[in-house]
Amino acid sequence: KTSVELLRQSPSPILYACSSLAEVYDPIASELYNLAFVSCWKQLGDKQKEFIYGQLNLAIKNRSCPTVILQTILNLAEFMEHEGTSLPIDAAIMGNLAEKCHAYAKALYYREIEFLSNPSGAIQSLITINYGLEQPEAATGVLKYAVNTLSMAVQEDWYQKLHKWEDALLSYRMKSMNDPKSKDALIGKLQCFKALSDWDNLSQITEEFWKFENKNSYDAEAFN
Repeated sequence: KTSVELLRQSPSPILYACSSLAEVYDPIASELYNLAFVSCWKQLGDKQKEFIYGQLNLAIKNRSCPTVILQTILNLAEFMEHEGTSLPIDAAIMGNLAEKCHAYAKALYYREIEFLSNPSGAIQSLITINYGLEQPEAATGVLKYAVNTLSMAVQEDWYQKLHKWEDALLSYRMKSMNDPKSKDALIGKLQCFKALSDWDNLSQITEEFWKFENKNSYDAEAFN
């Protein structure tokens, strides 16, 4: 319905002429959505554009918003950028949107833009996306940059995302030494031993994990 209405309101005679056909043939409406939106967008005032921008932001942030709508917004943003009429949506928000839609090439593009203004905020996503795109060298390079240039403390799960299980295991062991009660460190070691097929240590750490869980359940009962 939105696509048809955009075609009806379009200042382009060609697009307007397609509105009747789009009413009875959905693929036409879908195919012309971006063109119709841009043609109408150029006619709007600043307040109208701000209102639409706000509505798009609400849709992006709505957890129950259907994926098809999110994908439409993502495609629209890309189309408008190519047309030189970018939507004023923050790169970090667009990166989140692309990741929700599993559009990792687009997500990488937006995360790289975000990196220019907020390097530390984009690091984790860049590591995950590059590895997901089968670019492990790039992901490792991002990790090294975070440590050597930004002086960021490495998060254990970064190594896991890169499948550097021995480095992750060492990091979790150090975390356990600093905080023997850390459940995250125990679970992390479990995952590392499983990935490394170290069944003896996996069995041992599993026993530690269940002792940890039982002790916590007893402590919780004591406070009830």
